Amino acid sequence: MSSSAVSDETRLQYSIPLLLTVVALGWAGNYFGFPIFFHIDFLFGSVFALLALQFFGLGRGTLAAALIASYTCVLWQHPYAMVIMTAEVAVVGALMARYKIGMVLADTLYWLIIGMPLVFVFYHWVMKEPLSSISIVMSTQAVNGIANALLASLLAIGLALAARSRATSFREIIYNLLAAFALFPALIMLALSSRADFAEADHNIRIELQQDNRRLHQFVETWVGNRKTAIQNLAQLAAVQSPQQMQSHLEQVKKSDINLLRIGLMDKDATVTAYYPLVDELGRNNIGRNFADGAFLADLKRTLKPMVSPVIVDRSGIPKPMVAVR
Repeated sequence: MSSSAVSDETRLQYSIPLLLTVVALGWAGNYFGFPIFFHIDFLFGSVFALLALQFFGLGRGTLAAALIASYTCVLWQHPYAMVIMTAEVAVVGALMARYKIGMVLADTLYWLIIGMPLVFVFYHWVMKEPLSSISIVMSTQAVNGIANALLASLLAIGLALAARSRATSFREIIYNLLAAFALFPALIMLALSSRADFAEADHNIRIELQQDNRRLHQFVETWVGNRKTAIQNLAQLAAVQSPQQMQSHLEQVKKSDINLLRIGLMDKDATVTAYYPLVDELGRNNIGRNFADGAFLADLKRTLKPMVSPVIVDRSGIPKPMVAVR
């Protein structure tokens, strides 16, 4: 009786460090995942969670699964994947113990009956993700989980055969090998083709953005050129006509171009001598205002060419963003 108690205590001492090692390996398996699409990855942490289930039983296996899956809270910024992956190990362990079925079959049943509906509930109803992305997430996580179960089963068989700790039926070995030969090449092809499709889509999006950028640049250049032409023509008229004569021209140009908020003429002292509209939104008279403190005057006098300002706050009327053509 005493010898049995010592044996159980010794086994417990050695199993705790081994369990922590499996958890650490599971964290590494999740950290070094294989990205498929944006924020959709193949994770390998559940391989070690299912190994913990095989070697440490349902209770510690579920605990290890929860610890391993907790990394998904950091990776995906939500706790729902942790719940799904922890439930996977608990349900698989219960099915294996109750119905004496293999790990791969138990894991497949879990994803078909519980796992995929849980993904739908958490991602669509709780996180409000669109249905178009939910189907991808459900299928990816289910395939990932079943593949990990198959890999864990193969590793468990290999370790058991190497340590000669338990008998493994020839039927189980053949079943897992045939499943691996069918599933793993398909997964590799799926992962590689998905990465290639993602790279191609990214390349096409970049090309379209560059084309849109060029079109927008040409549109802005044309828009600015048209405004500059109007201002330049008015400047030429102002050189030979009085401010009173220019008032009608300013009104005509302003009314013919909806892009112009207001238009005015200043003398050499930066005092407004002609302006349209005559009053601003606040009811103040625009003619007679002085803009001698404008930082643009020195460059304007030096270049004697039309200038387009950056986005500034309008000083006339209600303050709002505007671009000035001077």
